[in-house]
Amino acid sequence: MRDYIKPIGSGNVSYTFAYERSAPCLTPKGLSHRLNAKISVAIKGDSLAMGYKFDHVHLKSSDPGVAADWYVKAFNFKITSDAIRPWGDRFIRCETEDGVVVNISSARNEEKMGPSDPSAHYGLEHFGIAVDDVAAEVERLRGLGAELMEGPVDVPGGPIIAFIKAPEGSRIELLKWR
Repeated sequence: MRDYIKPIGSGNVSYTFAYERSAPCLTPKGLSHRLNAKISVAIKGDSLAMGYKFDHVHLKSSDPGVAADWYVKAFNFKITSDAIRPWGDRFIRCETEDGVVVNISSARNEEKMGPSDPSAHYGLEHFGIAVDDVAAEVERLRGLGAELMEGPVDVPGGPIIAFIKAPEGSRIELLKWR
């Protein structure tokens, strides 16, 4: 794996750098994989402020292919790559219809995975997906193997929400904003 940082522009108080990390990866078309990100840095006096952009959610699965197919059927995800990485895990990159990246991978070589936890808990507890009709989506997703965990609940002054457990145990919030 190699990292490259090079300035691509500058100003009086801010600098933008291109940060590239490349890692070899075995894909159906051969060995290649590249991850890119842009980092904006603003320097003001003695402090350093960085620009941030949400990049992805990463789910672990005992069978990433089955999990990715479920998300394709459930939420119309698009699979953009599917590869076996050098450390042994199958790594599938998906995108939502609005461009959010969701990575789904298996355990790496010798990585011990704990059980999933679809209940409310500390740490990353769930991710939310906006829908047009919460109750209808709950029923549709139950038909695809999801389990209703909570709701639907009409939050006063807020959305209608429900929580489901995806087949591999991820907790997902369905919500309808009014």
